[in-house]
Amino acid sequence: YDVNVTTNSRFSAWSSLYPRLFATADAICTTSEYLARRVAALGAREDSLKVIHVGIDTSFFSPSNPADRFDGRVVRLLHVGRLTAKKSPLQLLRAVKEAIGLSPALRLELTIAGDGELADASRTLSSELGLDGQVRFAGRVGRGEVRDLLSSHHLYTQYCETTATGETEGL
Repeated sequence: YDVNVTTNSRFSAWSSLYPRLFATADAICTTSEYLARRVAALGAREDSLKVIHVGIDTSFFSPSNPADRFDGRVVRLLHVGRLTAKKSPLQLLRAVKEAIGLSPALRLELTIAGDGELADASRTLSSELGLDGQVRFAGRVGRGEVRDLLSSHHLYTQYCETTATGETEGL
């Protein structure tokens, strides 16, 4: 279970098992140093913690210079991720709205690739903020489409925050 979540019944059920787990586990694997510190704070032995970073086949992605596709006017932003509270798509939309106001000489366009419990709220807020035509919701996309989106946009956005329950981005 998400070791960052500390204030709901699912956490309570899992957290009661942590002392036994920590005492008997030969190794506890996390995907980042941050998560390893969080698990240690919950009582895991430092010598049992192993960080295994999430692997990506970098040969699948071909880096390119976004300046080569910039026409001097339109800046295409890309967000890829689940539309959940910790990924904060609503704050991302507010930030894009603010950025649009700060850069009238440029046209900012945001593509959001992903789905989740905040998808409807994100679409509603986008419309309320007057971002129709500047925000496109691509929905859930596959790896190949992510690659294509990355190669056709200028900037990647990642907005994250800690929720009221303590859930946060672990990477």
